[in-house]
Amino acid sequence: MNTTERLIACGNWLTTHTPISDPYLKKALAYLKLDTTKPTWAPLESIFNYLNQSQTTPTYYNHLERISSKFNGSLTETKYTATELSSFLSDFEHGFKKLLATKPTSRQLLNFYESELSFIALETTDNITDISAYQLIKTSVALADILATNLSATETKPFRLVALDVSGIQAYIYGINTSKALVGLRARSLYLDLMVEVLLTDLLTNLAYSRANLLYVGGGRAYLLVDNRQATQEFLKEFEARTNQWFVENFNIQLYIAIASVACDNDDLHGSNYERYRSLFTNITKALSKRKLHRYSAKQLADLNQFKHSVNYQAGRECSVCRRSDTNLTTIDERDLCTICLALERFGNTKNLAANLFYVTKTKLPNSLPMPNNYYLSLKVPTEFSFILYTGDYQPTLDGVHFFNGNYFAKTATNEVKELTELAQASQGIKRLGVLRCDIDNLGTAFVQGFKPKLAAQLNPHRPTLERIAMLSFELSLFFKKNINYILNHPKRYLPGVSRTGGREAMIIYSGGDDVFIVGAWDEMVGLALDIKDHLSSYTNHRLNISAGIGLFNAHYPLATMAELTGDLEDYAKSVVNQDGVQTKNRLALFEPKFTVAWDELLTATATNNVQAKMATLQALLAEQTNTSSGDNTSLLYKLLTYFRNVKNDKINIARLAYTIGRLNLSEKLKNDLGLKLLQWIETSPNQLQTELAIVLLVYLNREVTSSQLPLTKVRGL
Repeated sequence: MNTTERLIACGNWLTTHTPISDPYLKKALAYLKLDTTKPTWAPLESIFNYLNQSQTTPTYYNHLERISSKFNGSLTETKYTATELSSFLSDFEHGFKKLLATKPTSRQLLNFYESELSFIALETTDNITDISAYQLIKTSVALADILATNLSATETKPFRLVALDVSGIQAYIYGINTSKALVGLRARSLYLDLMVEVLLTDLLTNLAYSRANLLYVGGGRAYLLVDNRQATQEFLKEFEARTNQWFVENFNIQLYIAIASVACDNDDLHGSNYERYRSLFTNITKALSKRKLHRYSAKQLADLNQFKHSVNYQAGRECSVCRRSDTNLTTIDERDLCTICLALERFGNTKNLAANLFYVTKTKLPNSLPMPNNYYLSLKVPTEFSFILYTGDYQPTLDGVHFFNGNYFAKTATNEVKELTELAQASQGIKRLGVLRCDIDNLGTAFVQGFKPKLAAQLNPHRPTLERIAMLSFELSLFFKKNINYILNHPKRYLPGVSRTGGREAMIIYSGGDDVFIVGAWDEMVGLALDIKDHLSSYTNHRLNISAGIGLFNAHYPLATMAELTGDLEDYAKSVVNQDGVQTKNRLALFEPKFTVAWDELLTATATNNVQAKMATLQALLAEQTNTSSGDNTSLLYKLLTYFRNVKNDKINIARLAYTIGRLNLSEKLKNDLGLKLLQWIETSPNQLQTELAIVLLVYLNREVTSSQLPLTKVRGL
């Protein structure tokens, strides 16, 4: 059997209970502890129930659903009913038969199983139900395809775990200079996402494997499972060298690829010995780090050190976007553009950024984008193409590689992409730009130790296995590369006093793996950060936390610097330590390191002792002030802010506070009310910080122009 035939055999096994006959597929299903005669459907338990070995009560399940444009993967305490299962399986069987009639490829079958079977389980012989039917089928076929290769009968480690990493992505995305910076950033981000997909498809095709052997892709990194033949190992080395040569020729040394691999057997992937699993991932991480330090061959290094090599060549002109001066330039509208930037500029428009169908060809077409190893990417239908990449809704009849893509962006009245100045103008109050960067805390530890048994010798049915780690990876990809679009389209949280309709005034620059970079109206970024935190907490059953930084900038500030400074804020949010010297993480750094707070200190729906409550109280007092006098609310807030910023070492001078309030243009009643509230709020350092932040946010919300008293985000050099 080939891959397609094995996938069809799995479909027949699921729909008509046709026993599996292929010996390699039977062996693979046995590895996963599945009955090869008749499948047993079951509600899909949340894999997060077992993360960090602390099963919750009650147990949570995924809703029985298909992948769609709505938010997928939400949890419930209720199992599906027999009627719901019967209807679901009837639709699945009908869809499978309809697909079979079209003589589908392995890509179509994998896409169909992913869309249909990602939120229902197949119960294993040891009663495990936290792995989706899709992941079990996909993993079984991947293992069977490897076992079916011409491996030596004495081969003790038939499998090879491969890690692939494309480095330099963030520096390449952010390092541009153009009037349409936001469109350019998004175009580069999408280009690199597509580039990684092309690389992986090309690699798997050359090794005669399907996407079933792709375990994870996100953030420029991917993991695959292939065979351990010498020819495979040699090809991986050749593929790495060939791809790096292409990167040098097209991007100088900005981008490069590293590929590492480690031999393994079924006990490493499914055994009860946790240390073998841990060693496998520790070894491949070390091997990948080593490859990054030796990215080029001796010949490539010798060539790069030649005086006449392009990387050492400095012409009098440079690309006006990426600043390269080592390549041919084309003058367009009095601007000099290199080949890549010219192609990206033509690619980067609203229609293309919203596109969901991409053709990969071996022939260079007008306005096509160069891809590794002599491929090109085109949006127009060519006469011939090698394969198709597509995102959005699944299309059963389309023989293409489906991928998730965080591609939300705010549009103008004429449906064009809103640029930086337009997003800043859409802000409530002060017209500033907000930049949000966030990622999951301790994710690497969760992958390596998250399913570790409490006792080393304990046979844990929810131990780390190949398919369980693939399942965890899938859940995170679904959240950060698909559900993120829904979160921006359906806002829930806003700063107090802010009222909006429609989607966020924002644009996703990058969202993949567990890393997010979004630009938008500053007040929208605060609400969005809270939305992401809320959704992630419920999505992961509160097992994974996230830290974030939000920078505040003038719209004309260099985007690369915005990204860098906001990254500093994100790092600061992760670096805060508690009284025991332990990094607490799970925080938000808002505008500057000083305002680094726990999420529930900022805005929560129930607590009263937080920034939200203080803002609401101050807003009520401001409203009363407006009704009783002609005083300037913003001026009042500035006076309070000046007082708090003059406080040294977190020590509040009560007499000075009373003096400051006494000089405000308020009625005696308002002075007393404000004084009492502030006295309550300044008893502890956290309350002092919350009060100052509440005042800052209110000043921003009440200002219509910029102010020297409210500086730009600035982290480095503190």
